[in-house]
Amino acid sequence: MFAIKIMARFLVCLAVAVGFADAYKFTFYGGLQCRGARLGEIIGGPGLGCRTDFRGVASAVIVESTGPVDDPFTVVLYSSNDCNPDTIIANGDEDDLCLTANFGSYEVWNLFD
Repeated sequence: MFAIKIMARFLVCLAVAVGFADAYKFTFYGGLQCRGARLGEIIGGPGLGCRTDFRGVASAVIVESTGPVDDPFTVVLYSSNDCNPDTIIANGDEDDLCLTANFGSYEVWNLFD
């Protein structure tokens, strides 16, 4: 019984670690160059899909890695509200990167896919 409890705890910890290994934290700001009112945060990776959080309100976003395994990923901002690749206006994958743009949507790309 003890071994089963240990194995269950290990599997839960592993699932949590894998789920956040490829994630970014997005902190949205109302002012340019990541200044002004802090509007909110979202955490996610490629599984996040196309997002429109803070569209039309945020002027900038700070992108931070939440784990050491973000090498094949990049954040992409679009002027459209549907992540149309023809409307890319900014991208980056540096930790603590401030992206200043009037974006309509954003997502995380896995560059190895």
